[in-house]
Amino acid sequence: MNGQSAQAFQINSVESTQTSSTRLCFRACRLEAQNIFAAHGRGCWANVLCAPPYLHKDREVAQLPNEIHCAHILVNSDKDARMVLDRLNRGEKFSKIAGEVSLCPSRKRGGDLGTFGRGRMVKEFEQAAFALQKGQISSIVKTAFGYHIIKRLE
Repeated sequence: MNGQSAQAFQINSVESTQTSSTRLCFRACRLEAQNIFAAHGRGCWANVLCAPPYLHKDREVAQLPNEIHCAHILVNSDKDARMVLDRLNRGEKFSKIAGEVSLCPSRKRGGDLGTFGRGRMVKEFEQAAFALQKGQISSIVKTAFGYHIIKRLE
């Protein structure tokens, strides 16, 4: 088997065992591997295998969530957002603060936005929300709508 067909076999066999949520990552890695292969030629097959870790069958691939469940508190100013963070740091409940000060209609549900997927929120909000771990609260996130404090629920 020549270098290119071995590469295609390795990538395709790994990709076929993964869920659709990780296939986009594999496609990006495939492009990276093809670029390395093109730049260094057939002699670099080992380098191509070692470059992107997603190509290794024996490594666990991090599962990127397709959807997450979050709540948020939306306020008009950085000063108000800092006051919200101070209250949270003193131990007040997120849902209580959201009900009192959030400008978003979700305040009626304690700021609960429900479950949403990628591409549904503005870029800044999405990046911050998807970076959070379950139960974690973000720092201040500024968007065109105002200043958000986000809590990842699930």
